Amino acid sequence: MSSLKSSARWLAAAQVGKIVLQLLSMAVLARLLSPSHYGVMALAYMVINFASLFRDLGTSAAIIQSRQLSDELKTSVFWLSSMLGLLLFALLALLAHPLALYYAAPDLDWVLALGALSFPIAGSTAIHQALLERSANFRVLTFVEVGAQAAGLGTAIAAALAGWGVYSLVVQILVITVTSATALVCLSPWRPQGPPRLQALKSLMGFSGNLTGFSLINFVSRNADTAIIGRMLGAMPLGVYSLAYKLMLFPLQSITYVANRALFPELSKHQDDKSAFRALYFDAVHYVSLLAFPVMAGMWVARQEMVSVVFGSKWADLPAVLAWLAPAGIVQAVVSTTGTVFMAQGRTDVLFRLGVGAAVALVTAFVVGANTGIVAVAMCYFAANIFNFVPQMYFTLRQMDSRITQLLPRLLPASASCLIMISVCAGLNVMMASLPDLVRLAAMALAGAASYACSLSILFKPSWSVLTRSLR
Repeated sequence: MSSLKSSARWLAAAQVGKIVLQLLSMAVLARLLSPSHYGVMALAYMVINFASLFRDLGTSAAIIQSRQLSDELKTSVFWLSSMLGLLLFALLALLAHPLALYYAAPDLDWVLALGALSFPIAGSTAIHQALLERSANFRVLTFVEVGAQAAGLGTAIAAALAGWGVYSLVVQILVITVTSATALVCLSPWRPQGPPRLQALKSLMGFSGNLTGFSLINFVSRNADTAIIGRMLGAMPLGVYSLAYKLMLFPLQSITYVANRALFPELSKHQDDKSAFRALYFDAVHYVSLLAFPVMAGMWVARQEMVSVVFGSKWADLPAVLAWLAPAGIVQAVVSTTGTVFMAQGRTDVLFRLGVGAAVALVTAFVVGANTGIVAVAMCYFAANIFNFVPQMYFTLRQMDSRITQLLPRLLPASASCLIMISVCAGLNVMMASLPDLVRLAAMALAGAASYACSLSILFKPSWSVLTRSLR
């Protein structure tokens, strides 16, 4: 457990550092570059992110999960990742010009081709990062990742000041990749030994093949809303939904990213000890609920005032969409932890099948909702998340010989405290109805934080101790 806490602490530090650098990047580079530069880069990112699904075919996760690792297997994974990196670079370089013509974006040609150089560089060090994660050496990885992000940002700003335009963003990607790869090679003691062995890779194919299939299905289902809403409802409703989705997803991903990345190697170590495995998972879900639930609940209860103050009157439809997406975020906070269980147990086949079912439910929800309007899309999305919650949790808990009745007590402190927080904020909002939105938002934020903290500290003292230790 101490190892998990240490990993989470370093990963949280890395996440905070990266968020600060990302905000700084947006604030500085947005003043030096034009919207068209970001538009071209967005197209390039879309292609690069899709290609990233095939970067190592899930072998890095298989390395972390494997009970025993031979030098032959590690060497074979190194050569496979390196060759896949070269193959993806060649493929994207060939597709760069046709894609630039299709999108009528001339700069996309070289932007995509140069950005694709990151694949062979990252591919050659994927095994080094996987081995550091397997040993839960997140202290080293924190310095590597934050240091690489800082180097990339500094170079991008210098390039933008020099008038490089959109290529400043390409340079940022390449500097981050090269810096990270160089540090990983220098800090990891492992080196490849000999040629690859196909026989050694066969033991990973079931795990990694199903994991790659799940990643592909997950990518499609998470991007289907954009395609369906844009086609059926148009750009304006899509913009409202997209912003609401980002507001829900940003804090949620920041929390669950830390929990899942720290949890995976720890669960993999205890994959044969159901009792220890179950305890680790329940503790992780407890942590996630204590942090994610109040953020989503606060977004829900103060959605009207938040949108009015932060975004203005032109986003009048946004609160109605957030009214459904914020509760969906609470469901996702719990479900997002389930993938690590299947990966740690080597049951990526179950993960893949559940992913297919979830994708069918989500796409159906988007199509049904889009026939009525953008609020109906959000409502159907929430319903699909509830529908997916049941099989996801059933099969997850079955992997550790557990039942939902054993998990619910770990969710009770955050759930009950959030209900109290919502009641306090809603009552306060009614009493302050005549005051400006900014005053009401500030009052609800303070009252919400105070009521949540008081509820935990008085009614659920162990959970309050867990939360304060986690934040420290």
